[in-house]
Amino acid sequence: MRKIDQSFRNLKLVFSALKESVSTPPVENRDFAGIVQSFEFTYELTWKTLKIYLEQQGISAPFPRVCLEEALKRGFCTGMKCGKRSLKIEIYQRIPTINL
Repeated sequence: MRKIDQSFRNLKLVFSALKESVSTPPVENRDFAGIVQSFEFTYELTWKTLKIYLEQQGISAPFPRVCLEEALKRGFCTGMKCGKRSLKIEIYQRIPTINL
């Protein structure tokens, strides 16, 4: 199996787990912590999958920000702005605030 295929398969699994974790409102702080941890894991695997894909296209993207910038340039992601601030901060700001 190719590396990109395995990475994408893993990404689909962790994304499904993230969707499941946010499908019910958190009751306790540890529930929210689990959602955040699931999001962070999904974020990490997303940029690493993008990195593998971009490298196969001959594009060097060794860091998360570079991967996301390259993905934005090529139209892989829409609806996000790329500025001086970290893209990860913008992603976190998109997570709805949950009051416990």
